[in-house]
Amino acid sequence: MIWSFLYWVLLVLAIGVGLRSLFWDRPGWRGRPVRRCKKCWYDLTGSTGDLRVEPIVCPECGKKHSTKRSMRKTRRSKKWVAVALVLWGMLYGASVTPQVQRSGWGAAVPRIVLVASLPFMSEDQGTGLSAWLLPQSVGLGADGYDKWLLDEIGSGGYQLYGQRGSGCGWVTRRLVFAIARIESESVITDGTTAKGRAYKSIIARIVHAGEAYKFEEQWARGVATIKAEPVGNFAPGQMVYGRVWIRRLLLGNYEISGGQSTMSFRGSSVTDVWGNEIVPNGTPEENRAYWIERYLWDSLTPKDSAYDYSSDERLFPLGVDDGFGRINLQMIMRDPEMKLSGHARVTMQVPYVVDDSLTIVPESTPALRDWIESHLLAKLTVRHDYKRDAWVP
Repeated sequence: MIWSFLYWVLLVLAIGVGLRSLFWDRPGWRGRPVRRCKKCWYDLTGSTGDLRVEPIVCPECGKKHSTKRSMRKTRRSKKWVAVALVLWGMLYGASVTPQVQRSGWGAAVPRIVLVASLPFMSEDQGTGLSAWLLPQSVGLGADGYDKWLLDEIGSGGYQLYGQRGSGCGWVTRRLVFAIARIESESVITDGTTAKGRAYKSIIARIVHAGEAYKFEEQWARGVATIKAEPVGNFAPGQMVYGRVWIRRLLLGNYEISGGQSTMSFRGSSVTDVWGNEIVPNGTPEENRAYWIERYLWDSLTPKDSAYDYSSDERLFPLGVDDGFGRINLQMIMRDPEMKLSGHARVTMQVPYVVDDSLTIVPESTPALRDWIESHLLAKLTVRHDYKRDAWVP
């Protein structure tokens, strides 16, 4: 309460002193000369001369004035300007003191300064993973400047929905989206790096708090990194199946359509057949690589898929080849709830291995028919059709 009262008192004083320092000594105001020298402030009101012919010369210092505007300059007091700046500094201190008392001295740094520092954060994988996500023995996570900046931004905030506010002002919010558009999509969607985690956190908080413009929200919902990889060898003209990975700038309910099917998102999880979490037991380098890979991509669930028994996973139908061992795969990410379609439209050429030996060639020679008849065992089964009251094969 005391800081709020002090804030308003200092605000009134700062505005008053600021206006006094900037406009108190204006020409023609409160008995000041209408025209005066802009160098020594000598009174030039009675000076004769035609500015269209020659400039007016100050008899005190010799300064030449070629326009009337140059003789109507406002004199500002450096002393009062300094006092105004001190008051504005005290005003800012009174406004951030409650946050400093709750969160530490880092809260005194303006949010616009934090946002302007985002391009200088680390892009090393693992520096954006929070300690609460990982076992203590892994040794991943941000440190130093990156850790401090992530703590001040609130790196876990992107997991919260329906927030009342993002904590960023109008200018800061516009700056976030401006610098995010300059960054690569693969960088700002990578939540395992300090830079990517910071962008995902602050942009998601602004969008979920309803503080982003419509075009900014549509852009943020469409930012995604998609990777497709065929599995196995396929014959020309055959449906190609493979794995698909995706990571997004915003969390939410999304579906991705591409090839011949649709995939939905779900949270990342690595569990065994009993539902227990799989914890790696390798070298420190292997453990770090495991945790980075786990949180690098969002998990996907194909709605129409093929089961690969060799890898024990469901594969996404990517499409049919173009005759040259490639698939022109076009993917569209959409939000089913908001009915936004056409976002994150990604067109990629997916190469795969063409195996001509897998091609099916129609053949109807007598020798083939004899071979089929000699190698097949046929059984006739009949059932009773009650509608027709008859036995039918």
